[in-house]
Amino acid sequence: MRDHIEREIALRLELNHRVKNILASVSSMFQMTLRGAQSVEQLAEDFSARLIALSKVHSVVFESGGEAVSLKTVVDITMSPYRRDGGSRVAAKGPDITLSRDAGTTLALCIHELATNAIKYGALSLPDGRVDLDWRIVPTEDEAFLIIEWSETGGPPVSPPSRSGYGTKYMRSALGSLFGEPPSIVYDPSGLHCTIRGALSRLSPPDRDDGKGARP
Repeated sequence: MRDHIEREIALRLELNHRVKNILASVSSMFQMTLRGAQSVEQLAEDFSARLIALSKVHSVVFESGGEAVSLKTVVDITMSPYRRDGGSRVAAKGPDITLSRDAGTTLALCIHELATNAIKYGALSLPDGRVDLDWRIVPTEDEAFLIIEWSETGGPPVSPPSRSGYGTKYMRSALGSLFGEPPSIVYDPSGLHCTIRGALSRLSPPDRDDGKGARP
């Protein structure tokens, strides 16, 4: 009975912690979306889309056990709206890697922001545009790194924006905090290119110190 009570208390504390984190994320998401909105309609549309993306990735994490999630699954779920009738203008490939809940959630929201930008202004705004989303593990002498590359082609000419929007600010802040360095975003005239890089030791699920959880 004592063990049962202690476990119930621990679960309640964990639930309280996670709910607070989710509400903090939603609040931050709303405030940043509000600052960039030009109308009530745009605010409602953008905020709703981001909430749906957050909901989807939390469902994936929950179904996978709550602490870890497959990067392939995160990519598939996030990019599923752009795969219709068996076709897709988004080609995604890379090894299967298990990430922590926070890393999976952050990556899903960042991929969602890149896809939203591509639909509005980039490669996916034109019929012949396409996106290549690739990831790989690069070992070094001291550490192994996860490298993710988002490359757009076939869209309208690209130029640097006059100001940073919500998506860019969120990606630089979230990825910089969790991955240890901000993403590299290159506004090449032929198409936007984004490179995300992070040490696997920062992205692995908890209590998986043997390295098996974060390697293919």
